[in-house]
Amino acid sequence: MKKTAFAVLAALALSACTPVPGPSQNQETLRQTPVTEDFATGRVSWRADRSAFRGGPASYNYAYRAVVTDGEIEICGAGSYSRKNDISETMSVMRDAVVLLDGQIIMQDMRFFNDVGPATGLLGKMANCKKTGVDFPGGSPEIIVGTFSRTVLR
Repeated sequence: MKKTAFAVLAALALSACTPVPGPSQNQETLRQTPVTEDFATGRVSWRADRSAFRGGPASYNYAYRAVVTDGEIEICGAGSYSRKNDISETMSVMRDAVVLLDGQIIMQDMRFFNDVGPATGLLGKMANCKKTGVDFPGGSPEIIVGTFSRTVLR
């Protein structure tokens, strides 16, 4: 996997994506593909007020890739949380995540990323893919998956 540090945003240029042929699918239809070394990686972490009693700050590691399927931009992703108790916080963080195409929001809510369980490596795991509803504009546009860290009060 690419070793890329992510503080707030994870970036991936669409120019690194290859078109994937496939049947016509609507935006809600998911397909799966294995996570490979050409997926970008990211990490979101947050601190709960009682995290010191539960093993430290919580985190969610994820891998994603933008591809073009039938002329449309599709995002594929999988993720792993640090502790089973952190599922609700993870889903909250991923609900607020966005995909930007050259600075414009084209998709919100990455909760469709495949949850591969706590503290699991992502390479070789299955990623869920979802169409954005946006046609590939040609050229080499930049795709950015943005997630935002937060403090969780319990």
